[in-house]
Amino acid sequence: MRFEALNQVFKKIAVGGSYRDTTRRCAEFWCMRSALARQRRRPWEDWAATRAIRESDMLTVALDQAPEHVKHVFEIWPSVFGDECQFVSTTYVSELKHDGLTIIPGTSWLLNKFDSDGEPQLASLHPLTGIFTVDGVYFLHLLVHDGVKVDGAPLRTAHIPASIEPSYEIVALEEILEMQVLSPANCEESPSGKTWTFVRDV
Repeated sequence: MRFEALNQVFKKIAVGGSYRDTTRRCAEFWCMRSALARQRRRPWEDWAATRAIRESDMLTVALDQAPEHVKHVFEIWPSVFGDECQFVSTTYVSELKHDGLTIIPGTSWLLNKFDSDGEPQLASLHPLTGIFTVDGVYFLHLLVHDGVKVDGAPLRTAHIPASIEPSYEIVALEEILEMQVLSPANCEESPSGKTWTFVRDV
């Protein structure tokens, strides 16, 4: 059963991503995660555990009556859930533990890498539907700021120009190769945009 469950993870990566070399992508994904687990000296089971600390009761509804963000999941990954799916179960997660980090919608910002060769992507979480499940699979509803760089440590800064129009995206948690969770410490506004100061959660 655990072997079959792992196959589902790989299947979601293959269907949900735009990667041509799926085998290489899956190998990189698990190499990176196991290396991080060893570096942080955590037991694999503790590191790999992804669990909702606080979440709503499960809601089961007909697919045509589901919330828009849930319908969007089926539009993006139709083959994952099956073409004949009529009912869907979903929950809203208000606090998630992942990779030893705490993620809170409306509070946490994320610096995500979806490809080992790609640039990290800065995103904030939608305050209400930032983390949700569809049939037990975790999804993130992100406000993405493409092209914005995060500099410095331990206090990290990011200037988001007023000219940049952020976009909402929904991604599966399994798609993210590497994640950093950032907590906002300060925000300064100017005519040119906003400068955020973050502290990295460890």
